[in-house]
Amino acid sequence: MNATEDPHEQPQLAAATPAEEAPAAVNAVKGVAIGCAAMVAVPLVIFLVYVITFMAQRSAPEDYPTVRPEQAAERIADRAQEMYEVAGFERRLPEGEEDGRFGSEPVNTLEADFCYPDGLESMADEAEDGAYSLHHEWSVPDVRKDRALATLRRLREHLKNEGWTITEYGHNKLDDDWELAAEKGEDQGVSFTWYPEVEHFSGRTGSACAYDPDWTESEDALPGSYLTARPLHPAA
Repeated sequence: MNATEDPHEQPQLAAATPAEEAPAAVNAVKGVAIGCAAMVAVPLVIFLVYVITFMAQRSAPEDYPTVRPEQAAERIADRAQEMYEVAGFERRLPEGEEDGRFGSEPVNTLEADFCYPDGLESMADEAEDGAYSLHHEWSVPDVRKDRALATLRRLREHLKNEGWTITEYGHNKLDDDWELAAEKGEDQGVSFTWYPEVEHFSGRTGSACAYDPDWTESEDALPGSYLTARPLHPAA
């Protein structure tokens, strides 16, 4: 009599043979290899994109206007004269005076600075060829606190009335001085500081970065470095 099958008996799974296990092992090894390749490829792609972007930015000039240093110096000198008249100081500041920055003499200087690219190019820390910015700084000694704060208020009101945006105003507790700063557009900025310790009141006017159209690669000098500040006169 043939044995009958028990309907409740669970079917037995056949064990995998070595021949069947081999493809699975190969697939697992392939998966690990692909994962490792991806781990290497992704950073490599990112690095190549970085290099290509960096080289593209290096080969393209910055978006600076082309202005002769003499013209830029005239503009910021006019601005400095305007602010000096609003400040209301009675003394004339001689041309190029710079020995009394923290002493008893006034300061009136014009300085040129290098311009550095933005973006990835900034990591190279190399100045842009033929580009410059100018900064005109003046300072008056022996200015007492009440006079200094009144001057800051007067300058703030003048700047607001002329459409400037006030970016700083008041007592800087960290440096223990009193400050006023304003900007207009993307290329105009002024700042004023009163230093209680030495009782100096200073003003600073700057120009945005620009290319000197007369600059050549054979020149090592910074454009505008040969310029000096104009004398500043009290209001008539």
